[in-house]
Amino acid sequence: MIRVLFILSQIMNFIKYIIFSGLFVCLISIQSFASNTDSDAIDRLAQGIITNQIWRLQYNESAKRIYQNQAENLIKNGSSTIELTDKEKQIIPQIVEIYQAIPENILRDPQFIAQTKQILLESLSSQEIEMLSQHDTTSSQELYTKLANIDTEIFLESNAAIHKAVNDPQFIQQYRNKIGEIIQQLHHLDENK
Repeated sequence: MIRVLFILSQIMNFIKYIIFSGLFVCLISIQSFASNTDSDAIDRLAQGIITNQIWRLQYNESAKRIYQNQAENLIKNGSSTIELTDKEKQIIPQIVEIYQAIPENILRDPQFIAQTKQILLESLSSQEIEMLSQHDTTSSQELYTKLANIDTEIFLESNAAIHKAVNDPQFIQQYRNKIGEIIQQLHHLDENK
């Protein structure tokens, strides 16, 4: 149980790194999603930011390696072995999928989405939203500074949301249960030999 918490805290630290490094790029790269209305543009900007972060966390090769290493270590520590058996290696992708689902569920939470939208609304003027939605390449240094500040603020909110979720016993229990079921199936298969 403590090992799972330790591994989940390592995942949280990695997630924070990914979110911070990609958020500034996300704000600029999702401009194509914005529409003419402020409300729709903010919705699309927020969804684009969140979708891009989830994509980065799920398909980033570094993230996959970290999740895989953590799954391997979890199995090794649970079975007190150094080398994994072929059957143990076969369940690693299932555990990795569970690890990948954690940040997606956190970032898709309506409260986090609302916080992201609020940050965008408080930080950008209607003109700036329009500039972003129309791919205006003459954006001012002031807008880039605002985007950097937005990046920092959303990173802090992401960090807080991840920290809160990972420390919420009810939230994290569902993932522990899923991982436990997978490992239990493995042990059940070993007993049936």
